[in-house]
Order: sequence, then C-alpha cells, then structure tokens
Amino acid sequence: MRQRFIRALELIGVLALLSIETLLVVQVVARLVFSISLSWAEELARYSHIWLVFVGAAVATCWDAHIQVDFFTAFLPKGALRQLRLGVAVLGAVFSSLFFSSAVLLISQLWATQTASTGMPFPVFFMPVVIGGAFLIVAFLWSAMILSRSREAVAESSVANSSAERGGLP
Repeated sequence: MRQRFIRALELIGVLALLSIETLLVVQVVARLVFSISLSWAEELARYSHIWLVFVGAAVATCWDAHIQVDFFTAFLPKGALRQLRLGVAVLGAVFSSLFFSSAVLLISQLWATQTASTGMPFPVFFMPVVIGGAFLIVAFLWSAMILSRSREAVAESSVANSSAERGGLP
C-alpha cells in the first residue's frame, strides 16, 4: 500500500512536469510562429509547478531524500539515532499539520477572489498546498510508524533501500 501511495504521488509529479513542459512549448510556438500571446499558459504552468513542488516534497519525505546534515549523527549509537529520527518524523508531522491548517484557513479566506488571466477561483490553485500538506502529514507519520517498529536506525523508507528497490540513483 505504501508503494502504491508513493507511485501515485510520483505519477502526479510526472503529470505536473509534463503539463509545465507542454504549456511552455505551446506558449513559445504560439508566440514565435503564430504571433499570438497566450496569457493563460504561463499562469497554468506556474500552478503546475506548485503541484510539482508540494507533491515532490511528499515523495522526498517518503524516500527520506530531503537534505540532511549527518556530521553529528554519524557519531550517535544506533538506538539514539533511531530515536532522533523518530523525533524528527514526529516534528515533521506536527509542522506539516500546522502548514495544512494554515493552508485551509487561507483557502477559506480567498474563496471569492479570482486569478488575473484565467478568472478561476484562487482556491482551485491553492489546493496543491492543502493536498501536499496532507500528503506530507501522511508521509511523516508513515516514517514515524516504520521507525517506531524498527530496531535499526535506518528506516525502510531510506534512500539506500528505496533506490536499490527502484533500480535507480538516490
């Protein structure tokens, strides 16, 4: 189930990246070949980028691929390292929950406003922030659950394990 969750997030990220590329190519071709400026293409590409960032943050959390400074943790015993990583996962879930609730509050306040070029309601484009926050909560809680059940310092979601399973680079 966890792998399906990660694969679904990866698919959303790939679709967001493809939409960015497609929209920008269409914008360039329309401007250079047909001398037409599509005001909505750049805005939609920007919103697709927002989707990519927030979904990508959840994927990086699932892979344990966020930037980490491990100079001091390299000297910790395995039990202390596991407890530290568990604490970081719990704190990540807490801060993601605060982020999520703030995003929901923002959307509720912006319900009547519209975007400049597309005329769509702003909450439609802030949904990736809410959904990405929810994905981050799930990813951090999943990591905390794995760490709390594991006797080893490195979680099953670590870059080393996931990249070996995936056959790719971390």
